[in-house]
Amino acid sequence: SRYLSISVGVEMNAEADEGKGEGESNKSTAPFDQKQLQLRDALINILSSKTILQLTSPEDKELIRNEILESFKTILDPYPVYQIYFVDFVLQ
Repeated sequence: SRYLSISVGVEMNAEADEGKGEGESNKSTAPFDQKQLQLRDALINILSSKTILQLTSPEDKELIRNEILESFKTILDPYPVYQIYFVDFVLQ
């Protein structure tokens, strides 16, 4: 039995200028918060599908990071997501 604790950082642009006139902005302070349940679910689904070897290999961690990035881009659309950072990654 294994335990995985992970924290991720998300680099993104939380502003979108769709449908606003000049001088106005459609500034959302919390697109990440609004989609928190979907993001957590995606993260759990991705990580729980990996083997211990995949979770410990540096090369595979990079592939996992890219998989998370693509999933988050889809969920947070139209807000651009640039990078995913592993802030904490503990596997016991």
